[in-house]
Amino acid sequence: MGITGGIGSGKTLVCQLLEDAGFTVYYCDGAAKRIMETNENVIRRLSTLIGQSILTADGQLRKDALRSFMQDSAENVDRINQIVHPAVKTDFLYWAECQSDKAVFVECALLFESGFDALVDRSILVYADTPTRLQRVIERSHMDAQTVSQWMDRQMPEEEKRLRTDLVIMNPDGKKPDISSILDLIAHPSDYPKTSIRQSTESDLPQMMHIFAEARTIMRSSGNLKQWINNYPSVELVREDISKGYSFVVERHNEIIASFVFMPGPDSTYTHIYNGAWKDDTTPYWVLHRIGKRTGPRGVFDDILRFCNNRSDNLRIDTHRDNKIMQKLLLRNDFQYCGIIYLNNGDERLAYQRIVQKAEKQ
Repeated sequence: MGITGGIGSGKTLVCQLLEDAGFTVYYCDGAAKRIMETNENVIRRLSTLIGQSILTADGQLRKDALRSFMQDSAENVDRINQIVHPAVKTDFLYWAECQSDKAVFVECALLFESGFDALVDRSILVYADTPTRLQRVIERSHMDAQTVSQWMDRQMPEEEKRLRTDLVIMNPDGKKPDISSILDLIAHPSDYPKTSIRQSTESDLPQMMHIFAEARTIMRSSGNLKQWINNYPSVELVREDISKGYSFVVERHNEIIASFVFMPGPDSTYTHIYNGAWKDDTTPYWVLHRIGKRTGPRGVFDDILRFCNNRSDNLRIDTHRDNKIMQKLLLRNDFQYCGIIYLNNGDERLAYQRIVQKAEKQ
């Protein structure tokens, strides 16, 4: 299992708690330092890249020179990573083969950026907000705020990591994060099943209509009496979504548990917005519609957002004023309320937009 998080998030503290609980942890940062000090091939490539000034008289790596080179530009960081990351991956895979425990962990700050997430079964994010992380790093490293901020800016935004990860551990105070959900994941992995999302087909129609019926039941039981009336969405509408390639189903254990429509804008009903404004009304966007799920499965909306943000970092969605469940989900996942839009039939909807700031491509 991969443990990740931005600088200052507390991922090392979580790993120490896991070690206290009897688990083994591979630390990528520690491995990278060891490899740069002992791997002759890596040392040779680094000295070729940076120059002999990076080496001491006895051929050892000068950490200050390496740090200075990396601080000069994001491009330099990427060039170093291209040399070091493959060696760390090889080292990790050998280490993992030697382990016999049911679960082992790897701490990796750049889990997604480096492609390490493809080597683990599950990814776990240790999360703290940016001001908290900034203050922690300044206090422990005595670096100035500008330097720390530059390092933070070169990492993938935490909100994007949240969309990619399987589990989030909140660490707001840095004292003792609760790792009980990690222990639960180890003990009951079937409760955290891997999710697959694919385009819907005509053969999925009966299960999808059953899911929409369940969704209407949930709406009514929560006090949402006016949305999705008259057996909306109709078979004809769902079939049209499928034929256009905009309909998708969510599967776990080869069972369809949810359905949604995901389509590129512009959406004609979003042309005019009242009592507010879109966060961004110039960049191309994608739209989420007709989300329905079965009762029981957890984390489905997070899975859908993960999928959608792999296609677009600019998402729009609308919902009924009485759909309090969806409104809470949207706000929890950093959608911002933008105003009111009206459907083609004149019905009012609350409009939301979410823009993920992608890490700058190196």
